[in-house]
Amino acid sequence: MKSNNVSSPRLQGIYEQYYRAKRLLQLARRSKKPHTKFTNLIAAVYPARSIVELILEAAEKQELKSPISNDIKEIRRNLEREISQAIPFYHLLEKIRIHDFHRFGCLPPTKNKRRFYGGPVKLIANQGVVALLITRNGLK
Repeated sequence: MKSNNVSSPRLQGIYEQYYRAKRLLQLARRSKKPHTKFTNLIAAVYPARSIVELILEAAEKQELKSPISNDIKEIRRNLEREISQAIPFYHLLEKIRIHDFHRFGCLPPTKNKRRFYGGPVKLIANQGVVALLITRNGLK
């Protein structure tokens, strides 16, 4: 999909992000190595999420043909609801990007079994020891 005939810089940006996401998915599909496939799939999440952010920003600035409201949070909430119904796994993509960018990153698959605990954990002890154990029944 080419964006040469599009005049809006925001729409050009959306087309570019779409091209990047599509290209990274193609590279992932062609990849024989699991690590390379994983890296391309994670990389594709970023431009996919960027498309949504550009659309949400346009809505907040009331650049979209939609009901106008003075409540920016309401505009964003309503549009996100529509987007989440239209885009399969929208919330999963959002969670993966947040986890990968804001926490310690998503790691490629390995032969070792790994467990991830939903974000940073701060363990404090005044005296003695604090420990986090992984048991058959989960974290303790």
